[in-house]
Parts: sequence; structure tokens; C-alpha cells
Amino acid sequence: MKYELIPIYSFYGKYSFIQLRLIKLKVRMMFFFSKLGSLISYNKKNIFQTPFGTISSEVSLFPLYYLFFVYLSGILPWEIWNGQTLFKLWGQHEYLAEHLQFIFYLSGAILSLINIFKNKYKLISLQNIFWIIFFLSLLSFSLAEVGYLIPFNEGVFQEIRSNSIQNEISFHTLKFFNPYLHRSFIFLNLFLGWFGWRYFSFIEAIPKKFFSLYFLTTALAYSILELRLSSPSIFVQSIPILQEIFEFLMAMGLFLHALKMFKYYLKN
Repeated sequence: MKYELIPIYSFYGKYSFIQLRLIKLKVRMMFFFSKLGSLISYNKKNIFQTPFGTISSEVSLFPLYYLFFVYLSGILPWEIWNGQTLFKLWGQHEYLAEHLQFIFYLSGAILSLINIFKNKYKLISLQNIFWIIFFLSLLSFSLAEVGYLIPFNEGVFQEIRSNSIQNEISFHTLKFFNPYLHRSFIFLNLFLGWFGWRYFSFIEAIPKKFFSLYFLTTALAYSILELRLSSPSIFVQSIPILQEIFEFLMAMGLFLHALKMFKYYLKN
């Protein structure tokens, strides 16, 4: 068998300079998204090859990469849109991260509802009772994220709006509940990120250990926000914590867990 060597210039001669740039960009984007998918997807272990050796982890490291790049964007002074930097467009109230939270919460609620009818358990069983709680929680979270868009202003809706610190139809902004919001999120994320999978791993609606960093980083952020209210420390006050940046991780972790279990129930 004869092999014919093709000169390099003959290959590049088939494409214009712009086409070559687009091909290189496409290859890099494919590589980036394949790495991103490996960080997010559920595996028993994340294994990374580095020049210094192999790193393995039983938890998803995506939250750490996410926070690194988000806060790295915070040092960029460029105004992207409407006088806002990329960091502020992502993390401020009612901007990109919050809208994606709504998508994750609502999608997770839909998947958890499907899981209730797709799994092998009876409708009224211990497993499905927790799935129902999971569904109702995510549904309420999703509605809370778009409470400012609900146009109703009569009856009970007006009563909720008048008792909201942000004039929204949302339970988490109610005057009697909002002072305890940070603490409730701290306990919730500590439960999801450690206590739940550690002591109640038999309950399938509770996220597994793999997703723990999605919730533990969120618990840490809300702890710092709560500490700001009582500590005069300049160091604590100067920590740049934007609530939506971290709640995005919580929403994403809950969605990924619901998606993982949906795929599991399909196979079984």
C-alpha cells in the first residue's frame, strides 16, 4: 500500500484566512464545552490530568471554576451594556444570573414532577413524599424569582405586594419572613450540601455528595452576608458577595440532581 504525503500548503490553500480562523475557533469551543460538560456531568469521580500529576475528586468542581471566572470578570472595567460591567450584568438583582435561576428552578420542578410518576414507588410513599416536597419547593423558588413580573394587583395579590419590602408578589420578600431569609438559606444549603447526603442518602430526592459544592459555597456566601449585619469588621464588609451569583449555584445544583434522577428512572 502506497501513502501519498499531502503538502501542508495544499490543505491550507483550500480555505481562506477567515475560514481557518473560524475552524480554529470551532475546535477550541468544542474543547471548552467538552471540558465544561465533564465538570458538570455526574460521574463517580472527576479525574484531571495536570503537569504535576493526577487530581481526582468525588465532588463536582464546577462551582469553584465558576466562581473563579465570575470574580475574575469583576476586575475587568469594560462596560458591556447600559453602563454595566460583565460582573454586574451577571450578578446584580434582576439580571442574568437571576433569570437563569428561574429557568433552573422551573425546569427542576418539571423534572421532579415527572420523577414522581416515573419511579417505581407508589404515589404515596416515603420517596415520593420527598419528591413532592422537592417539586413544591422548586416551584415556589421559580415563582419567587419572577415575582416582580406578576401583574395581578387585586385581592390576595395586593395583600402580598403591600407586605413585600420590594413591592413584589413573592413570599421571600415578605416583611415577616425576609429578616430570616439569609439564615434559612444557610441551613437549607448546609442540609443539601452535607447533612442530607451524609445521614439521609437513602432518600432519592436529596442531592448526592457529588453536588455538595453547589450548596456549601452558597451557604458560605449567605453566612458572610449574615455576618455583615452584626460585624463592624472592615474585612467582612469589604468581601464582594453578590447574592445572585451564589444562588445561581444552588438553583443549578437542584436542577442537575433532578436531571440525574430523571435519567436514572428512565433506565430503571
